[in-house]
Amino acid sequence: MFKGIDAVDKAIIEMLQRDSRASYAEIGRRVGRPESTVRYRVGKLLERGVIIRFTVLVRPEKIGLPVTSVVMIKSSPDRMEEIFEKISSMREALHVMQSTGEYDILTVLHTRDIGHLNSIENDLRSTPGIKDVVVRVATGKLKIEYDLEPQITSD
Repeated sequence: MFKGIDAVDKAIIEMLQRDSRASYAEIGRRVGRPESTVRYRVGKLLERGVIIRFTVLVRPEKIGLPVTSVVMIKSSPDRMEEIFEKISSMREALHVMQSTGEYDILTVLHTRDIGHLNSIENDLRSTPGIKDVVVRVATGKLKIEYDLEPQITSD
């Protein structure tokens, strides 16, 4: 269940999205709250699952994964969970989502080259419960953004 985000939480989240290395003291100065308040609020945001983890974003092409693709998978309903688990365990899978429509699962993959992508596609096609696989290779990246604007709500 979604619990409300107030203006202070929103400011903290936005600052951490821009720089997850920012100290609680620095964030506190910027939001006009003591460091202890920021530490407490970040702890609560982590506890509630609003913040999942602190991480570093990298450009896939700079670490040897220049081919980005979207893969759509049609699966048997009785095998969907194990297919989700298989795809989620793949290091190349950045996002794995259940979908409405003709295809049940969508994933974004980053691979070394087309051969690597073909190998993954062939593996998926031979997986029990997978009925169809459609692969679309990205020919350009127009926008890739991970900073989401938190919505302020009343609880």
